[in-house]
Amino acid sequence: MTVERVLAAAAVLREFGLAEISAFCDEQPPRIVEILDSVATAVKPCGAERWRVVDLEAVRREARRRTVVDVLSRPSPEEGPGARLQLAEETLKACRGEPSPDRRRVMVASAMNHLRQVLAATLPGRLPWWTVELGTDLLVDELRRHPDPVHAVRLQLNVAVARLAEGNVTGNPMPADELIETVARFRDEPLLEDSRLHGLVGGLVDLATAQESPPVEPVDRLLVAIARRRARAQVDRDHGAALHALEPLLRTLGAGHAHPYIHDLFQTLGRLPDGRDHAIVYADLLKVVPAQLQWFPTGDLLPGALVEVVAEPAVSLHLRQCARTLESDLVHSPFGSDTALIGQVAHVFQELAEEHAGLDDTVVSRTDETRSELLRLAKAPIWPPAAVPDRHPQEGRR
Repeated sequence: MTVERVLAAAAVLREFGLAEISAFCDEQPPRIVEILDSVATAVKPCGAERWRVVDLEAVRREARRRTVVDVLSRPSPEEGPGARLQLAEETLKACRGEPSPDRRRVMVASAMNHLRQVLAATLPGRLPWWTVELGTDLLVDELRRHPDPVHAVRLQLNVAVARLAEGNVTGNPMPADELIETVARFRDEPLLEDSRLHGLVGGLVDLATAQESPPVEPVDRLLVAIARRRARAQVDRDHGAALHALEPLLRTLGAGHAHPYIHDLFQTLGRLPDGRDHAIVYADLLKVVPAQLQWFPTGDLLPGALVEVVAEPAVSLHLRQCARTLESDLVHSPFGSDTALIGQVAHVFQELAEEHAGLDDTVVSRTDETRSELLRLAKAPIWPPAAVPDRHPQEGRR
């Protein structure tokens, strides 16, 4: 069934090199080239040993024409749908720590391949696995009718995570409105507390916050990096709370960082009639405020990173000085990665704590806790930001 495997792999990958499709369909390059040449009107060369599917339906028709039985959708008893589903989940989980964009793209395509095979065995009609489209209303409706509620939610989460992963590696992220709708669909789902779904919920949060391109300015990059990592870490404590906090975070990140306050670690918005300041501050700086000075949180502007506060003028002065010290250090940073920026901030916090320890001897211990958390966040693997969009978007993507 070599021809069917190659064409099915081409239909899933949409654009590929010889190494990618060879790993995907377990066939040797010379035979792959021969098969691709036989469907030259539907698959065109797009570079040195690279091809792009230009007529997806034609490729699928040709694959169906050359086969009677879909071998890949009939796993052996030892490798049933449950094993394939677990393999898909493990592959997607491994992607976030994979440094190579090309290998990550192959891994995502492979995971989606396994997921399509699971769905083909689950849905009525026994469709050929490569014809299963992820994200369609029909698929969602069918999964909602699944007799096992936990398994139904697991499959729906897998579909959501796979589609977000595909958008991440191809540079064609899910539209913002659809992303918010996807998060809302799972936000109040009580079955998410099932321990088997923990990794999937983490993947959903991680990939959803990776949709936007990273900011350029160091201060913005720091705030977004910390907000993303805290959103992912919250999954370990409370699935529901993590998803409830995710929507406002996505709305802020999706605003293109146009808010004037996001470029500063501290900014005064105005003075209240009672003489207190209304301000916005990088949340971790509040740990450096001496205990005798009063401030009150009034809202999250970038959950996990920026908070809105009402504070005494002395607190504002203290926070402004600390913020300017940290901003100056970030602006002159030689580091290019978010991990390094967070580590740099943890180092500066130690200096700030030692500088202000004379005002309050609890500042050092409180800051040490924050520094430890920041270093844990910096080391945690997360999905990289979305790739640069393909010059020619993949056909058939929904």
